[in-house]
Order: sequence, then C-alpha cells, then structure tokens
Amino acid sequence: MTTEPENEKYTTASGYCYGDRVLYADPHFFVPLWQELYDSHMKLWKFYEVASQLIDVPGIGPQNVPGADMEEIWDVRNNHATFATENPKTLVANENAPAEYRDIPRFTTPPGLNLIMRSDPIRMVLNPNARRADPRATRADRSSFS
Repeated sequence: MTTEPENEKYTTASGYCYGDRVLYADPHFFVPLWQELYDSHMKLWKFYEVASQLIDVPGIGPQNVPGADMEEIWDVRNNHATFATENPKTLVANENAPAEYRDIPRFTTPPGLNLIMRSDPIRMVLNPNARRADPRATRADRSSFS
C-alpha cells in the first residue's frame, strides 16, 4: 500500500506538460486568482493571474464578479505573455442591460436558447446556406434546419 496522493499518477505521468500547479484561491469567488505552473522537471514555467474588475450592480453597488476580469498568462521560460480582458464600460448587470437582453425566458431556458441558436446572425454569416428557423414551426419542421 502506497501513501502517495491519489492524483500523483496524473502529475507524474510520462509526457504530461506540468509537474506541479500551485493555486492561490480567493474564498469570495472560490476560484484560483493566481497560479504557478511548473514543468515536468519542477522548474517554474508560467504564471496565470485572474484580476477581477468592478461593475455596478443596480441596488447593490460596485461588485467584483466572476466573468468580468482580466486574465494574464506569463510564460517566463519563453518571455512571452498573453493578456485578455473585457471592457468594464460594456459590462452591465440586471436592469442596466439593454431591454432586448432582459427577455428572461429567451436567455435562460432551453427552448429560448434553442431559438437563439437557430436564428443566430453570426451563424448565418459563417454558413450562408443555413436557413433560419421559424419560431412558430413545429418541432418536426425545425429538425430539418441546419
């Protein structure tokens, strides 16, 4: 019987790119906001940071919210960094959202999301031969749409 951690087989598997990962989790979000990634020889390879941004939530005030963040990955071995962020001025919550996005059944239920996926204008640009689904069509009619 071995006393090694059960996940040891994953971190030391031959060919696995990371030897170890150290997570620094925020108890407010329950997600790691900082990570150190080590290669299979246990040399520091990358840093990964998630920095939350404040958005104004009506009735509550400024809030750090998951999804409204800046993310950076810094590969110290290759001196390369990748950065991604959302523009905080475009992030809105609740009644600050434009009226067309406040249709709760359309954006939060499977039938509503199904209609969005079937009539998505971006999908039409990517596949101009795709037909738009008529929301009044029966299920059998909609099954033939691509």
